[in-house]
Amino acid sequence: MSLSIPQPLYVGTTATLSWSNPAAARLRITNPSGTSNQKVSSSGSLYYRPVVAGPILFEMLDKSSKVIETLSVNATVKPAPEPEPEPEPEPTPPPTSVVWISAAEVMALPNNNTAFNRIKSVAAGTQPSLSYTAYSENHAKWVMANALVGVRNNDSAIKARAISGLEKAVSTSYGKDSFKEITRNWPEYIISASMLNYRAPAFLAKMDELMLYRFEGSDAGTIMSNNETSPGNGSACAGAMLAAAAIYRPNTTWRDSAIKGIKMFCGLYPGQFDIRHEGSDEGRDLWYYPPGQISLYTPINPPGSIIKGEDCSGFIPVEVERSSPTWQWPPPCTANYHRLDLGSRVIQAEILAKAGIYNAFPLMSNALLRAAQAEIRLVEQEGADPNWAVRTYFHYRILELRHGVSLGSTIPKDGRCVTGVDWTHPKAT
Repeated sequence: MSLSIPQPLYVGTTATLSWSNPAAARLRITNPSGTSNQKVSSSGSLYYRPVVAGPILFEMLDKSSKVIETLSVNATVKPAPEPEPEPEPEPTPPPTSVVWISAAEVMALPNNNTAFNRIKSVAAGTQPSLSYTAYSENHAKWVMANALVGVRNNDSAIKARAISGLEKAVSTSYGKDSFKEITRNWPEYIISASMLNYRAPAFLAKMDELMLYRFEGSDAGTIMSNNETSPGNGSACAGAMLAAAAIYRPNTTWRDSAIKGIKMFCGLYPGQFDIRHEGSDEGRDLWYYPPGQISLYTPINPPGSIIKGEDCSGFIPVEVERSSPTWQWPPPCTANYHRLDLGSRVIQAEILAKAGIYNAFPLMSNALLRAAQAEIRLVEQEGADPNWAVRTYFHYRILELRHGVSLGSTIPKDGRCVTGVDWTHPKAT
């Protein structure tokens, strides 16, 4: 018999089910919660995590739906909880204010290639208007482009253009409903200030003010509270802003919140986050795994998340539900929320890792990477809308470099919170 899974099998613990049978076509799993059925290849494996105690029957079927193998196991509750892990040592804020990329690193990059010319083109334009009531990041991208070009060419006039943009960011008024506009723009303002070593008192005071400000509307709360509790794309930008600010200042309260937020998003606190959704309660639960077990929900579905016989591993359920509030397979992609959410959290993780504060990339079986791979899997294996995996988004390049894998990234020019990734983070050769 080729079906196998490590035993004893405990409730809430993930185990690997493996098989090798040339006649295998489908796998049927029957447990106290019901029965699932999915397509499989002749050999392979999947992660399985029982959610209730009781008997579990794994059945391998051939193409004619004839049972060719069975494996019966019993899921039990662990007799005693494992001891709590030792708390992580408190990281010390780095003695540098480098955020994302240092001036020295910028100076070492080539200034005669296509990637640099793209940034120069953005920097050379007229300073865009800025409003904290309109969804636009054009102004912040213009500021960061000027900071990059000014530092690389040691051009005081171009640096001054970037600083004038930072002054505009400070002087522009905002209100209770400006959460999204603030958090989408300010990561680039802070990164630019770090590169330029710009520490004007008004800029620092405005950053402090924004961190304490309590917004209203759909993103009610502070930048820190949204970062720590909401898995949505708006709060992902808050996480990137918080990480950048924590290093630039530095501030241990902001640092701890930035770490907590990225841990939450990767799945270290199951069920302990705001399960927001746009549609019905059915839609809210539709894409989370295991369905209906809210205490086990994570912002990124764990490995082996089989829902209605389909592989939903790596999905960000709150964003999939926004495109597909009812069950459709493959789910349609009516908006870019999934990749914007993931992208901004990847930027947050990269800022923290680059500073040596916290490395979130390995968390929960490489959760951030798995989410990107889920986007690609939908397109390449399930025939979903190609908009699920637009390889010009920043996060594919960052994840390629962090994990040493190929995700097929092309010119990384799309996404929030940063600018010029194709130049600052060239493809590995």
